[in-house]
Amino acid sequence: MAKLVSRIVGWFRPNTMVGIDKSGNRYFTRTEDLDGFLKERRSVKFKSDSDPTTLPVEWISWLTGRRKEAPTPQEMLELEAQRERVKMNASILQKEEEKRRFRAKSLQQSMDSGDVGPPDLARFIQDFSDASIAHGEGGDVEKVSHETHENADRVSEPTGTGSSFRPGTWQPPESSEPTGTGQSFQPGTWQPPK
Repeated sequence: MAKLVSRIVGWFRPNTMVGIDKSGNRYFTRTEDLDGFLKERRSVKFKSDSDPTTLPVEWISWLTGRRKEAPTPQEMLELEAQRERVKMNASILQKEEEKRRFRAKSLQQSMDSGDVGPPDLARFIQDFSDASIAHGEGGDVEKVSHETHENADRVSEPTGTGSSFRPGTWQPPESSEPTGTGQSFQPGTWQPPK
């Protein structure tokens, strides 16, 4: 009988308001005596509709007991600002991804239609070496770019438009690297090409 009386008295104990979220929902706590133990009950009073999916995550954590202290207004403002930054960054990344996909799609369409010829390695090497000389990067980079420019004439890749290229006609340059099965190898006899 004492349990029943204490439970009825607990129902009429006043709720203590802990906080309000930005939607106007109010959060309360009340201590009840259950079997000689004080138990804290947490509840929410919705402002308009009782849709629990509209509650902020921090308040849901407090209601379910995963969080001991109720979120402060300062904490809620900081978390809201952080969420806005994440949304803004996500929209920027989404726009960049859409641009990248559009460029890839237009490149694929132009390659499918035959507007673009095969890659021209000799022209690429020339453009690359000219760009590095023009920027005046100096040092080893400039030395390498001059060597690359001198070696551009020796490139045996096929050049020209896609109509002049015939598959199977290109032969790779003869290598100066040693070849063999390994049984004929003599230590100290191989010299690197000059």
